Amino acid sequence: MKPLKVAIVAATVSLAAVSATPTSGHAADAPLVVSGYSDARVDQDWGLFSDCGADLRTMLTDPANFGPGGTVERSVSLSDPGLDTVTPGSLDGVDVFFTGWVLTSTYTADERAALLDYVLDGGAVIATTDGTNHDISDLFGLTLEDSSYTTGTPTATDSPLIDGPFGTVSSVVFSGDQGIYTDLGEASEIVEADPDLGPAVALLAPGALGPGSGPVVLVADVDVFTTEACAAGPGSGALANEAFVLNVFAYLAAPGEPPVEPTTTAPTTTVPATTTTAAPARAATVTPTFTG
Repeated sequence: MKPLKVAIVAATVSLAAVSATPTSGHAADAPLVVSGYSDARVDQDWGLFSDCGADLRTMLTDPANFGPGGTVERSVSLSDPGLDTVTPGSLDGVDVFFTGWVLTSTYTADERAALLDYVLDGGAVIATTDGTNHDISDLFGLTLEDSSYTTGTPTATDSPLIDGPFGTVSSVVFSGDQGIYTDLGEASEIVEADPDLGPAVALLAPGALGPGSGPVVLVADVDVFTTEACAAGPGSGALANEAFVLNVFAYLAAPGEPPVEPTTTAPTTTVPATTTTAAPARAATVTPTFTG
């Protein structure tokens, strides 16, 4: 048991020259909206909007990290105070949902369906799953078992969660209760618990759960994101895992550009005079080839 808290479009064009200008899938001035469960919902204060989330909130709202001129140009907006329950439509406008330490038994069938629909519709989730009594990983096709460890070693060293804009992660520090993902489903292993215990961090990439589905980052210990006081003290928590934590949110700020329709501009052309009646000019045909 955890201790109680102590403190482009490429276009192929026929019969006319048409220029295609792609637009970004993320508006430059649109913040990354991050929400999570409320203090009332999470167990023993381990949530984004609880005391144990103070260091994480500070890191996300620091303009040197996220915002114009920061390491990541996109700013973060926290949807405080969070949700007691996820319902259909309650996450409209939210880009990332952070679960926190929530008892498995408190997720109703309706809430699970709403949370899965949110991901299938393109929303991103950070699921912290500290053992089977605080778990939602099965909703996304993974299987979790209880375990115990204090460190993890990155195995997907080229993942943007590990080698990202906030630095290269050589290890992840864990504390208290943990789990191990014994079946990853469609997810990929990112970090393995030491020594060779199995996946402790996994990633469902965009599209893994279906066309247009959003990414899910699964971390088998909420303490990776919490304050030192709520974890094991100095050398643990969000500050000890700063590069990893910030890389996670940097990835979710732009996990991949979605396909966009091209903006086309046809040039002005001059048709020479003729003594015969010309057939009407055929309209330009644009066949977009999307990347994303």
